[in-house]
Amino acid sequence: RVQRSCTDVAWLGCFVACITALSVLSFAVRMPGQAESLPTLVAVHDSLAHTCGVEQMRHQPFAFICKDDGGNLNFTDILCLSSCPTNNSGQMCWSNTTQSFAEVAGYATKPAIPHILAWCRPVDNFLYVLVLEYA
Repeated sequence: RVQRSCTDVAWLGCFVACITALSVLSFAVRMPGQAESLPTLVAVHDSLAHTCGVEQMRHQPFAFICKDDGGNLNFTDILCLSSCPTNNSGQMCWSNTTQSFAEVAGYATKPAIPHILAWCRPVDNFLYVLVLEYA
């Protein structure tokens, strides 16, 4: 008769340690007011170098890419918004024509991956491909 025993005790301990660490991290991220002290998974910045959804931009977590005066996406003009625009309503973006902020044509969007990637994803597939090519 052969004596049998478990050979994976060390790996089980490592697995339990990893699960515990992930649980603690998940709990810490969910605590109100603590998200600012942890690095964001994918930091999204607006044109003024504010991190969307953090500190003074806490209530504006979504990054929206403005259109320029010609109606093209302007990847250097990004706004932090409280929610993604769901219709073609105008947004206050930088106008090269007037050299100031002005209302420019918007476009319908939806959140890319909520709570992870806070970009306002264009609903229009042509614009979405342009965003993917830029990223």
